[in-house]
Amino acid sequence: MMRKRSMVTQEELVNVHHSFVMKHISDSDGDGLVVTGTFVQYVFCSNEDLIESENNKNEEEEDGSDIKGVHFEYRFNDTSAEDEKYFVQYQGVEIQEHTDMGKLFKHSYYIKIPLALDVKLDCFPFRVISASLLVELTTFTTDDKKLRVRPDLMVHKRDKTNMFSIQPDLWREDSRSPMQQANDIMDQSENYDLVSPFPRVSYIYNSQKNYCPKFRVQFLMVQNGTKKLLEILVPMVLIAALNTFHVMGGEVTDIPDYTGNSANFALSVLIFLPTISSGTGHIQTLWRASNMYIITIILALALSSVPYEWVGFNHIASAGMILYWVSFLFPIINCLRYVRFVRHAKFHKAGAGMHFWASDDYSDSRNDPYDETQYDAKSSFVKVSEIVNDSDEQGLQLKAMDFRIRTVNKSQILEFASMEEIKARLIEEVMPLHIQKSDEEVMFI
Repeated sequence: MMRKRSMVTQEELVNVHHSFVMKHISDSDGDGLVVTGTFVQYVFCSNEDLIESENNKNEEEEDGSDIKGVHFEYRFNDTSAEDEKYFVQYQGVEIQEHTDMGKLFKHSYYIKIPLALDVKLDCFPFRVISASLLVELTTFTTDDKKLRVRPDLMVHKRDKTNMFSIQPDLWREDSRSPMQQANDIMDQSENYDLVSPFPRVSYIYNSQKNYCPKFRVQFLMVQNGTKKLLEILVPMVLIAALNTFHVMGGEVTDIPDYTGNSANFALSVLIFLPTISSGTGHIQTLWRASNMYIITIILALALSSVPYEWVGFNHIASAGMILYWVSFLFPIINCLRYVRFVRHAKFHKAGAGMHFWASDDYSDSRNDPYDETQYDAKSSFVKVSEIVNDSDEQGLQLKAMDFRIRTVNKSQILEFASMEEIKARLIEEVMPLHIQKSDEEVMFI
């Protein structure tokens, strides 16, 4: 259901509170991941002409849709939601006629959407990826081409679960921590494991047009390397041992037999190289740890294949043999890097992230679910643009949520976090994992 766009002179910002109830993350075709959940648009509109225009437009839709009232279509990861790879099922609308922010239209959607994957730490046999979903509420124009309508996202002043939440299993009594319970609910993937079930959430603020139409949900996931250790490194150790016997007996081996054995070792190693170098992310670079490991192995086998009878000494082949054994330092160091990163990430992300855990058992002053049946809505929400442009006043309203504002590349960044999280983000700059942030993001941790 595409809306026509045209050049207009009048614009109106419509207040939108968006809720995302996350169900789980599971595997898709290949090595992909999909997130399943529920989207809810709370659209507050006081323009009666716009409401009437949208009602008439929805009644005339030819696709049989039954979307009533003002609503905004989606774009996921900068791609139209009508792409066949996205599943978005409209569930219906609830209308609250009177609030202090205008008429409220509550639109619900069931979604199942592929996540965008980007490799952040590729250290064989382990791999850490960023699995993210960028959601944009799209601007539209009215049928009379007189008004352009933009969505302006709001955030709840006290309770993060009104924006993003993970709900506990209601049919199971569980005494474990919220982190463990949320991990069991969210992680339905066999290929990856969640570093933390609680996502990093960013609101992207357009400073030129002074409104916020986008947000991003980002998870960190790891591909456990234990299986690769058994399937790849054990055979590689066997090849290293055979290559050692091969080089040490090179003085009494004929050239054809020596080169034949060297070729067999090289072919055996080539079988494992694609698995070692898999998962390069968006930016291709030669000087990655996995590529350096491969180059070291190939160079070691090349040196080991030089026959004694060609050069009259065995030093070159011996150097290759030693280099092959030295190459195992790569996976050992990578394992240490991986363990250090995972411990750091889990330790620093657990506390603040648990504010996404929607459970009465989690006692917290932030537990303040929004009641859409109440007239008073202004006391519950604040625009992202207002927070960024007037931090002192809004800081008093956001008394239950720690935050800071900073400037990056002439853009204002608003970050909601505990002080431990703010310190942790500074530490990340020297960690193997570096998460890129867009120029204009409001960060919920």
